[in-house]
Amino acid sequence: MRECPACALESDIEEVACPYCGYEFPENRQSLPWFAWLFALLMLWPLFEILKRIL
Repeated sequence: MRECPACALESDIEEVACPYCGYEFPENRQSLPWFAWLFALLMLWPLFEILKRIL
């Protein structure tokens, strides 16, 4: 069961839309963790360059 953010009523997790108010639940994305790791590595890139110059 999951709670609808629009009407606060519970519906089955398999439902695409809330049967009471029609709110459409967002799709779960599998690629989000991949993008998060890529973003973290890109943010650390300048740190690696600085450490490379120091050593």
